[in-house]
Amino acid sequence: LFAVFDGHGGSQASMYLASNFHLFLASAPSFGINAREALREAWRYAERDLYETLQSQYRQYKRRGEKRSFPRDGSTAAVVFIEGDTLYCANCGDSQVFAFFADQEEPVALTTKHSTGNEQELKRLRSAGATIRYMGDSNKRSSFGCFFKRKNTEASRPRVFPGGLAITRSF
Repeated sequence: LFAVFDGHGGSQASMYLASNFHLFLASAPSFGINAREALREAWRYAERDLYETLQSQYRQYKRRGEKRSFPRDGSTAAVVFIEGDTLYCANCGDSQVFAFFADQEEPVALTTKHSTGNEQELKRLRSAGATIRYMGDSNKRSSFGCFFKRKNTEASRPRVFPGGLAITRSF
């Protein structure tokens, strides 16, 4: 198993996933039977457990009277699992998996980028009711409190709200 978790908005989610994803995979009911399904199960378990862990921490802050908001960080992921002579890949967000072959100059993408630059992802989000904003040339504040400064429209990527991210899937 090889995995990269790239945090956004903080490192708590990516650190949690780096420390626990392999445990979710090993404990998946399909592990050793169906690698593809085991990866799907591990993904679901990891997302659910990460959210529950963050929720539990937030409740502890509240009980202690600390004025903290619910953690807003998340993580993208690129995961490669090798079983025998078969390689399985999974990803979310803008983290991708590439294969490099000795007889080819360019790497081959084994996964698809989940970002607002992917028209299929934009279509999926719109049909799910997401709000997508093009930030344009001006400075705008996202609901995340960040400023997005763009010099030209070509550099301006659509953002998904709430959150203001240019990635369309993440933990």
